[in-house]
Formats: sequence, structure tokens, C-alpha cells
Amino acid sequence: MQTGLARECQEEIGADVTVGRRLHVAEVFKPKASGMRHQIEMLIACDVPRDYVARMGHDPDPSQIDTVWASPIDDAALFRPAFAACLLNAAAPLYLGVFDG
Repeated sequence: MQTGLARECQEEIGADVTVGRRLHVAEVFKPKASGMRHQIEMLIACDVPRDYVARMGHDPDPSQIDTVWASPIDDAALFRPAFAACLLNAAAPLYLGVFDG
């Protein structure tokens, strides 16, 4: 899983990350043209090099339009699903439950 996550980060955000620990797991329901999609999402801590500048990688997801730094305090509205509050809560459980995407 760590190798796959590191590869995805290189492809989508152009960063060679150091993969850390799993923070949370959540179920997410996202509306799609073909119906509702049920996904399991894992939030995992990663470190990027100190000189990394947020950018698109060489193979972003089809719906990816940008890569930005987002603070869960100042930019909570950018987090979709609404994971920001969970990231700020050290007592948040591993399984976060169900979110709308």
C-alpha cells in the first residue's frame, strides 16, 4: 500500500513523498451520472520534501483541476468530503463513518 500511495502522489501532485501512518478511514458516497458511487477513503499522513511546490503531476486524475496547500483551519471549505474537522481532532476515531462526497 505504501508503494502504491507514493506512486499516486508522484503521478497526481509531482511529489516524492515519505508515507506515514494511516490517520482515518471513511465511507464516501459520491453522485455520478451512472448513480451513486460508494468509496472507501483512507487518510494517510505523508511528508513532502521541504522544497516541494504544490503543482499538478504528470498523470493527474481526470477530474483533478489543481494542487493546492489547504489548511484544515483556514480552508476547511476546500475539503471535500468535509474531513477538515477530523484532521484537527486528535481524539477522532480511526473509522470516521459515512460522508457525502
